[in-house]
Amino acid sequence: MSFSCEYDNTAEHLQNVYGHVGNDPVNKADSNGLFTVAVGMGASYSTVVGMEGSGGVYVNTTDRDAGVYGTGGNSWGANISGSIIEGSFIRGNVENFASSFDNVNMVLGPVSLTTHYSGGEVQGITIGFGPGLPIPQVSVSQTNTVAVGVRDFADWINDRFAESMNSHSINVSPCR
Repeated sequence: MSFSCEYDNTAEHLQNVYGHVGNDPVNKADSNGLFTVAVGMGASYSTVVGMEGSGGVYVNTTDRDAGVYGTGGNSWGANISGSIIEGSFIRGNVENFASSFDNVNMVLGPVSLTTHYSGGEVQGITIGFGPGLPIPQVSVSQTNTVAVGVRDFADWINDRFAESMNSHSINVSPCR
C-alpha cells in the first residue's frame, strides 16, 4: 500500500487571500460581509464639547476571534445619553474595528444611532437603548477603540512561554 500527496500550485488552485478587499487590506474594508459584532454599554455627555465612551465584548467573523473592547473620545454637539445595551456592526477585521473613527450620533429618548466613518467611508453602525432626553440630540465625535482578543492572549502566553524556554535552554555539545 502506498500514499502519495502532490501540491498543485497552478494559478487556478491558489487562493487570493486579499481579493475580498481589492488586494489592499490596509486601506479597504471587506465587501464580502465579513464584520465585527460588538455588544456592550456606553455613555455620551456633550453640551457643545464633551466626551463619550463604551465597552463590552466583540466577535469578529473575519479573524474568527472574540474578546473585549473599550472606546473613548471627544464629542461636539448636544448629546446626553447612556446605553444600557448597544450593538455595533463594523466592516472588516479586528484591526478595522480597533481603530479611530469619526462618528455622527443621533439620539431620541431611549434610542441612539451612531454611524462610524473612516477614510470618508461608512464603516459601521451602533444602535443603543438606554436613558436619554425626550428631545432630538445630535453630536459628532472622534473615538479610538482598543480591542484585546483570545488570539492576542494566546499570542502573549506563547511569547512568554517561548521566552521562558529560551532563557532555560541547555546547550548540548557532542562528546570528544
